[in-house]
Amino acid sequence: MINSLICFLIPLIGLSENKIIMNLDPIINIEIPGYEFISQPTLSNAGGVGFYVHKGFTYTFCKDISISVEDFEALWIEINFKNQPNLICGVVYRHQNGDVDKFMEYLNNTLEKIRCDNKFTLLMGDFNIDLKESNLYSDNFMNTLGSYFFQPHILQPTRITNHSATLIDNIFCN
Repeated sequence: MINSLICFLIPLIGLSENKIIMNLDPIINIEIPGYEFISQPTLSNAGGVGFYVHKGFTYTFCKDISISVEDFEALWIEINFKNQPNLICGVVYRHQNGDVDKFMEYLNNTLEKIRCDNKFTLLMGDFNIDLKESNLYSDNFMNTLGSYFFQPHILQPTRITNHSATLIDNIFCN
């Protein structure tokens, strides 16, 4: 048997709940060789989101739609390509007890703004809305994403314990 190593370039790594707090330097080394780190810090002791972008890619920080509020954080960048359309990438963390209605209002407004630019979009994160359950919040969340032609790419539970299995982390593309 021949041993082989498959190597490929990972252009983007999204993180939620990185616990990088607004106006404080991280207490550990967060560098990954070959990557640039960009973050949207949290206002609390939980949350925070970030991206590692491979240094072979250029990107633009989307300041107008990135946000850090009490209920959630969202970071958006646009990856620039030479011979193909750019890609808008977002990473979100909605705090477990964060106001879902405020988050949904933000999400809807943001997706409408992106739709007007007619760009391909990747949205990932910990939304703390269980997509395994059909209820007002999960239905509203999926209907909002569906109205902008986003589809989920994770269909199985992402958090499994001895007493529960939830689908609260996901990746969506339009």
